[in-house]
Amino acid sequence: MTDHCECTCGKPGCASRPGPRPNRAGLTVHGTPDAYARGCRCEACTAAAIAKKDARFQRRNAATRDQATSHGGRWTSAELEIAAREDLTDYEAGLLLGRTMQAVKRARQRRGIGRVTG
Repeated sequence: MTDHCECTCGKPGCASRPGPRPNRAGLTVHGTPDAYARGCRCEACTAAAIAKKDARFQRRNAATRDQATSHGGRWTSAELEIAAREDLTDYEAGLLLGRTMQAVKRARQRRGIGRVTG
C-alpha cells in the first residue's frame, strides 16, 4: 500500500495528495465513506461521504417531520429558550419542540445560536 491516493479520478495533483490509511485487513476501497474517513479526498471518496451524510440527514429530518406538530407556526420565547440550549442537538430539540430538525437548525442560524450537530 502506498501513502498516496490510488484512485483514477484524473484530477490534476490527485496522486500527490495523502491517501487513505488502510483498514484492519490492509485494504483500501475507493469510492466509499470509509476511505474518506481514513483520509482519502479523491472525488469518488468525497462524493460517497457526502451521500452518506445527506442520507443520514434525510432520515433524521424525516423522523422529526413525522413528530412535528408546529408546521410554519411562529416561535414562542419558550421554544426559543429550548432551541438555544447547547446541550441539545438539532434533532433532540426538534423532537422536544414538535418541530423538524431542519426548522430548529434554521431558527438557530437566524438567531446566531450556537450550532450543535447530531
